[in-house]
Amino acid sequence: MSNDPRCMVCGVSVEDASDVLRECVKINVIWSQLIKPDKVWEFFNIDMQSWIRKNLHDPTYVPIQSGNWDLLFDFLLWNTWLWRNQCIFNSGECINDRLISQSYQIQDEARRAMNMRLLPDRIPPSEPIAHHRCKLALGWIKVNTDGAQNPCSGESFCGGVGGDDNMRWCFGFSKKIGICSTFDAELGEVYEGLG
Repeated sequence: MSNDPRCMVCGVSVEDASDVLRECVKINVIWSQLIKPDKVWEFFNIDMQSWIRKNLHDPTYVPIQSGNWDLLFDFLLWNTWLWRNQCIFNSGECINDRLISQSYQIQDEARRAMNMRLLPDRIPPSEPIAHHRCKLALGWIKVNTDGAQNPCSGESFCGGVGGDDNMRWCFGFSKKIGICSTFDAELGEVYEGLG
């Protein structure tokens, strides 16, 4: 486990889910290009759950260009996560100049794929994917975790999310575990997910 709580990318803020996805100085600059100037303060200061919910359910509230903001927001989060992992594990220069363009490209591909499903000659799937998930008993929370280890340095990290019986997001976490074995990293995931 590491004793240094600072962000491993910018070294400024405390590394937590909010830092990883929006507060890190190197990510903050990306979001700031896409957000209406009068909404910047709120965008960076509301709690994480409200932040995610508002961006997914109110596509005209914060973005300068609102077309499919929910998709773009999703892909920016995903590309941010990938970019951070590359910065940390590849120990290279953290260049994020392609984050926005890559996210727009994936957004366009997703929009085209969704439009293909709407064509009359296509047969829709017989059962939505969401139905394949087993329903949790009332009051239960499902925790999904994952971890990664840099084989060169041995540093390990873990993260995860928890959802309730209605598939609503309850919490998320990310943590630097430190230098350890893959097995210890997996145990760290479980420990953090239960904590």
